Amino acid sequence: FILSALGMTLAGTMDSMAAFVVLLLVAAVGTSSFHPVGLALIDETAHSRRGAVFGFFEFWGFLAVCVMFFLNSILLKKFEWQSIILFMGSSGFFMALPFLFRKERHGPNQTSEQENPSAFHNEGSAQLLILFLITITLRFFSITAVINFMTTFLVHEIEATPGVANLMAGFVFVGGMLFTPLFGVLSDR
Repeated sequence: FILSALGMTLAGTMDSMAAFVVLLLVAAVGTSSFHPVGLALIDETAHSRRGAVFGFFEFWGFLAVCVMFFLNSILLKKFEWQSIILFMGSSGFFMALPFLFRKERHGPNQTSEQENPSAFHNEGSAQLLILFLITITLRFFSITAVINFMTTFLVHEIEATPGVANLMAGFVFVGGMLFTPLFGVLSDR
């Protein structure tokens, strides 16, 4: 959270495009840890109904993205984009506080591998992992392209205002927000 917040907040203060891009890359490094750390925490702490827990983890992530799109739509009418980046980026500092000042600390959960060492090395797991990674990569590149260019398309081709275009792009995440809890519960079955 801190690395992401630092990169975004500083990016909002930059006049140089090169410095802006470098700081967005710093923010992206911080953001890239959100899902792996979240998945590890779910694996360590949820001893049953992991699918449902992961579904709600995804739900709150989608909800946060939707709130950011909708809030940005409102803010775009009143403030410059740099101010919005500063405001949104600095929220990560507050998100980090509960993790930094948490008294209870968990070590890595190694019992499952020690109890059954072959559990992580079975024959089909490598092919399934590769298929899973390819699928996630294709999904990432397709959704990223759509989301990143949707607002530009709506402003320049449909002549929507930036606030409305941003709001419309946010609706892409509403479906994910509504259905991830359901599919999380179904995955446990």
